[in-house]
Amino acid sequence: MSASNGVAVLGTKASEVKVVAKATRRWFSAEYKLKILREVETCTKPGAIGALLRREGLYSSNMTTWRAQRRTGELGGLPPKKRGPVPRPRTPWRPRWWPWSGR
Repeated sequence: MSASNGVAVLGTKASEVKVVAKATRRWFSAEYKLKILREVETCTKPGAIGALLRREGLYSSNMTTWRAQRRTGELGGLPPKKRGPVPRPRTPWRPRWWPWSGR
């Protein structure tokens, strides 16, 4: 890569261009969140929490959010919700092939 007049120019060879995979949003299970919160509570030395967050690749805002979730009971044993549209109940008197069934 060379710079001329403040503009960065990539090499002309196709082998120099790297394609980066699309980032995906990370999600954390309730067990993982509780495990990390327990580890944070056991940290007593200065800088230990920062080292833990760096090791796990987390931010302090994650801890704030997770503590609030634990306080409100959101990290309890609720099963995960089923995703997708809610199925509509079928009317028992209308056959499946009915042309005005709303499909």
